[in-house]
Amino acid sequence: MSVEVQGLGLEVAEDGTLTLRLHAARVRDVSLAAGSLSVSFAQAAARGIELRLSRGRQLLSLSIDDIEVLELQAGFDADAVASLRRLSGPWRLDAVAGADGRLDTHIADAAWVIDADVALPINQGRIDFDRVVVEHVGPNSAMGISRGGLYVDAPRLGRSYLVLFTADDVPGAEFEQRSEGGSRRVLHRGRLDIAALLEALLSTPTLGRAASAKVQAQIDRTWLAGEVRLGDGMLGTEGNHLVLTGRGEDMNVMSVSAAALSELLDIGLRRLRASSATATLAGSALTCDAVNADLEVRVRGLKGDLSRMTGSAKIGRLELQKLRVAQG
Repeated sequence: MSVEVQGLGLEVAEDGTLTLRLHAARVRDVSLAAGSLSVSFAQAAARGIELRLSRGRQLLSLSIDDIEVLELQAGFDADAVASLRRLSGPWRLDAVAGADGRLDTHIADAAWVIDADVALPINQGRIDFDRVVVEHVGPNSAMGISRGGLYVDAPRLGRSYLVLFTADDVPGAEFEQRSEGGSRRVLHRGRLDIAALLEALLSTPTLGRAASAKVQAQIDRTWLAGEVRLGDGMLGTEGNHLVLTGRGEDMNVMSVSAAALSELLDIGLRRLRASSATATLAGSALTCDAVNADLEVRVRGLKGDLSRMTGSAKIGRLELQKLRVAQG
């Protein structure tokens, strides 16, 4: 690691408070590790730095006008992901609630037919199962959501469940509607509010399970691809969140892909832009006026025991403006 500084100034107040000011600073080749999380970056450059320490040299505040970090990489495992559930306060995924896009999946040797292609359109953060298309050899099937779980109705084969719900209440689910009388014909296949479901899953480990071992194996080897444009709004909890912005300028476009879902899932967030960010770290409150980045995440081990899951994140360039850290 190497450090360069420009324009160093020191000031000691009568009460012993130390103020350190730097016009600019540059740090190269940094590697850090804390528990299950590791972080490294090639370079970080900052301008307009002011650091205040108490007489006992405890942090009082830190302010930086702007920061640029290059080639940032992080590694994480299931413990790091599980720590998200321990963040205080309920989760809010407002940006997901405004998302639009489409996910395409290919399921080899599907339970109800031989291979199937499923197109899942997303509109304002919701999946309307009346618009979901399940294509395969022969007449197409229909997908829907009932109180029992997520299902597929195939011609001649009837109903097969993919996921069985293990909870009485499934946040975000609007279940199918059927006609009255003996026919009980399906009038509407149901809808799913993705943000409400994800918010629940971030605090509740599971709401359902695969309908069978065979179905689980099919889900594990599912091919997945798609692109979703997130909406503007908050992602996170009250004390730890981003506020995304720039939807009208083609910002915050998320791509997902997996040749086999259980083996490797790639998630990209192109042109990430947030108007503000807030975090709580070791008793200190961190705020930032603006964030810009391109983010790539790779996750392995989404099969069976998720305690073996590992992942990595990469940001080619991260820009922060008006960073402030204050003792909580």
